Amino acid sequence: MSTDLTTARASVLTLNEDSPPERFEETRGVLDALKDRIRELDETWKAAALARCIEHGEMVLMGHRRFFAAVEKETKCVNVRGAIEGIYEATGGDFDTLVSCLSVNALKPGQTRKILPSKRFAETFETTEKTKLKSGEAKGDGKTLIEVDERYVKSGT
Repeated sequence: MSTDLTTARASVLTLNEDSPPERFEETRGVLDALKDRIRELDETWKAAALARCIEHGEMVLMGHRRFFAAVEKETKCVNVRGAIEGIYEATGGDFDTLVSCLSVNALKPGQTRKILPSKRFAETFETTEKTKLKSGEAKGDGKTLIEVDERYVKSGT
C-alpha cells in the first residue's frame, strides 16, 4: 500500500489550476480507492477491538486513547410543538427557561425567513459561506467501539 500512497501523493502534488480534468478524475479515483481500502481496514480493526473490549473490558492504547464497548444513544425531539407546550406548562410560561432548552440551530432558517421581516431575520440569523467538499457517512446502530482521547478530556475532580 505504501507504493499506492506514494503514487497518490505524487499525483496530488503535481495538480494545479492548469491540470486537465482527466488528471483530476484519475487522481480522485486513486484517492477514493485508497480511502475505501483504509476504511475497510479501519472497520476490520474496530470490529476486532470491539470484540476484545466486550470480552476483556476497556483497552488503553498509547497511554491516552481509551477504547470500550458501549451502546451509543441519540435523543432527538420528535414533537417540537408538544415539547414547547410542555415546557410552558411546567414552568408557568417562563420564556427564559424555554430559551434555555433550545439548542444550536433550533429554528429552521428557511421557514423563519418567511415569517420574520428581513431586518429582524438579518439581526437574528447569520449566513456564512464555506468552500467545502463533503460526503455523507451512514450511522450504525447497536453496540459500537467508543474512543476517548484522555489528552482532551477535562478532569471532573
